[in-house]
Amino acid sequence: AGGAYARLKAPTAGTNASTTRNVFVESGTDNSAKLVNIKVEEGKVIGFDQLDSDYGVKEKLYLLSFLGYNVPVDAATTITDLDTDTERTAAYNAIVKNAPAQAIKVLGGVVHSKPRQVSYGADFTTDGEISNDEKDRDDYIMFGSMDGALHLVSAEKGEETFAFIPKTIIKKQLKALKADSEGSVGRTVFGVDAPWTSSSVLEYDFSGTTKKVKATSVKAYGGLRMGGKGIYGLDLTTKDKPTFLFSKNTTDTGFSRLG
Repeated sequence: AGGAYARLKAPTAGTNASTTRNVFVESGTDNSAKLVNIKVEEGKVIGFDQLDSDYGVKEKLYLLSFLGYNVPVDAATTITDLDTDTERTAAYNAIVKNAPAQAIKVLGGVVHSKPRQVSYGADFTTDGEISNDEKDRDDYIMFGSMDGALHLVSAEKGEETFAFIPKTIIKKQLKALKADSEGSVGRTVFGVDAPWTSSSVLEYDFSGTTKKVKATSVKAYGGLRMGGKGIYGLDLTTKDKPTFLFSKNTTDTGFSRLG
């Protein structure tokens, strides 16, 4: 109660139909891989036309489900893609404009992905110690979950800062992205299931009245464990705009035993 799930925001009928989650999706391969920010804003479906050819209409509709929209089961028969203005308008009118009456929150269970504290800075106390008081700290919690995403949430408020979805989830475990998705007995979807870690470069600032320590660089590294065969690096220096460092899978030289 009051945690990340309770505080997860989702669009509902009668309100602005724009997305409330900050979601980034892996697109491209090898050195061209990047993160694409997908969202719905001011009546427009944004970012889907930047996804590579591995993302067909079915995959893009599942991503809309992850954003909290109620996607009809026959949507793929009326929406052929989301790459042109006409198709994106059709998707908006059929799906986004008719936002659900009750918020659809997609957040999976956390099984093996031990939550990790990621600190962006803190104030010093008057006696020269780094404060442990939450109001004096800029801390976040990073964890993977069975919905197929890595999440960064505010440690103080529990609100999601961003969610990152690796491409292998789209290709191998697409159903993880849809709330109450159907599945087969004995075929649990684990999603982003490995513990992640982070490293920071810290800078001390004693120039002001309040002495501070702040992160000038934050990077995160992790994999999928039972969720799949992949390992990733992300630059989280700008906490709400992650960028891609690398992606490795079993087809990369030296990584055949990964997973």
